[in-house]
Amino acid sequence: MSQPRRAGTMVACLTLLAVGVSPAAADPPTTVVVDDVWATIADGTNDLVAFVNTTRDDFCTDEMVAAENAFREWVLGGEVGDPPEFPVVVSATPVTITEKNVGSGNIRVSWDATVPVELWTFEEGKSPSLGNIWSPCIDTDGLVDGTDTAIAAGELFAEGTGQWSFKDNDAQASGPRANIWGDRITASVSGPTGDYSYTVVFKNQIRDFEYVKGSATFSLKPR
Repeated sequence: MSQPRRAGTMVACLTLLAVGVSPAAADPPTTVVVDDVWATIADGTNDLVAFVNTTRDDFCTDEMVAAENAFREWVLGGEVGDPPEFPVVVSATPVTITEKNVGSGNIRVSWDATVPVELWTFEEGKSPSLGNIWSPCIDTDGLVDGTDTAIAAGELFAEGTGQWSFKDNDAQASGPRANIWGDRITASVSGPTGDYSYTVVFKNQIRDFEYVKGSATFSLKPR
């Protein structure tokens, strides 16, 4: 497994797969258990940040806060050179990943795991829906328009357990065909204001090695 990817305007930080390839013949499915599958997701629809298969306390360590601050300074400095490295995050629950070589270098990857989910609020009126650069652990004051855009996770809204499913029909993007991948997270969470059903769906598609489209949908409903 590779380390999670970072970018200045990312709303999700998801683990990317690095899998071996047998270029010709198809193979039986194989499984591997890993401990670095997690996500932090900025939900501008509901003004929430979701910590999936990790908690805010476990994610926002002193090392992560230092890395977030270094990333902030890198952005303010004009993004010169490589971005700073981020510490390894160990997921709360190990995840069993299934890999299937279907031939011609095409590796299909999937998982379906029961994981903890925390939802934290942003400060009122300050969220990724306003176009702000987002960080889950620190305030990002003045990074966009010179005003206070303090949108780090503020208060715990709800917590519970969710089902996280991921599928990628060609994890290596091995040929000039459609590569479709995506996540679905469905959680039951509870907090001081009530019980909720929370759903996040990401869908992405590449064709002929070019990114075609992607979508992200969020739903928060009382139950």
